[in-house]
Amino acid sequence: MGYTHYHSHTRDFTDAEWDRLLDAARKIIAVADHDIVLAWEFDEPNRAPQLDGDCIRFNGIGDQGCETFLLTKENEDPYEFTKTNREPYDVVVVAVLAAADAIAPGALKIGSDGTPDEWKDGIALADRAEVVAQVPAGVTP
Repeated sequence: MGYTHYHSHTRDFTDAEWDRLLDAARKIIAVADHDIVLAWEFDEPNRAPQLDGDCIRFNGIGDQGCETFLLTKENEDPYEFTKTNREPYDVVVVAVLAAADAIAPGALKIGSDGTPDEWKDGIALADRAEVVAQVPAGVTP
């Protein structure tokens, strides 16, 4: 059993929303604690996270990673999820999803095995990055 966050597209992100979300994700990653090291994939420590016109993709490295977080601009897969097992990169996943919910209301249906209280660190990370973020309605006690 693991700790997982779920997100499914209800529509594509607009160009403006995606640009704002990419900017937010870059800021969030930049201010994340120095002990949270991200890469494209857990076993590819020298490959940087992907943040571009197609997707936002990252994972923790080695034992500090689990499943890769992948968020696409367009509705390519109707159901996405990321099992983080509460590894250190989880706080970045939460911050990006919370930012996506605030920046593009209704673009994603977001849920989580976590409670709103467990999203506090991700919201705080977004706040440190000066990024608008909110606990999605689908994250319930």
